[in-house]
Amino acid sequence: MSWDPGVFTRAREQFEQLVEASAAERAERLAALTIEDPALTRLVEELLRADAREDGFLERPASELAREATGDGMADENETLPDSIGELVGPYRLVALLGRGGMGEVYLADRTDGQFEQQVALKLLKRGMDSDEILRRFLRERQILARLDHPNIARLLDGGVAPDHRPYFVLEHVAGTTITEYCATRGSASMSV
Repeated sequence: MSWDPGVFTRAREQFEQLVEASAAERAERLAALTIEDPALTRLVEELLRADAREDGFLERPASELAREATGDGMADENETLPDSIGELVGPYRLVALLGRGGMGEVYLADRTDGQFEQQVALKLLKRGMDSDEILRRFLRERQILARLDHPNIARLLDGGVAPDHRPYFVLEHVAGTTITEYCATRGSASMSV
């Protein structure tokens, strides 16, 4: 199948005509477009669904969006902590929240299955972050960590799926200062590569 670069232009034109149309008019015009070009109709319908999901992100400050999308890596003491502390995730009990990022939360956790004693860092996908793309990225991160073998990178120890169906992975816990704290106290310019 060859790709027609003009399809996006036509889809945008159809979207712009339909986005302000009444529900009845939109349905009628989409039905007609389906007969004419089913593939174009699917693309236009996806644009309409995306528009319906829009949450005003263009009106919000970029700094707020960046914090929301990536997190600052630090657990905020003023933020409401999740009810996860004390929960069992696989053979690990969550002890304390170490940090938050864009798609996950990292906890200090203790192994509790009696096999041996171990304190670890457990990264758990955030609740509500279960889109196919986010799951794919999280599992890819876990697979990349499984392949890394370097004395300055925490080792991947375990992984699995929590009782609430969120994937997790377990790393060796390395006590110390977070990169955010390090940069705040020493300045990012003082870091050597």
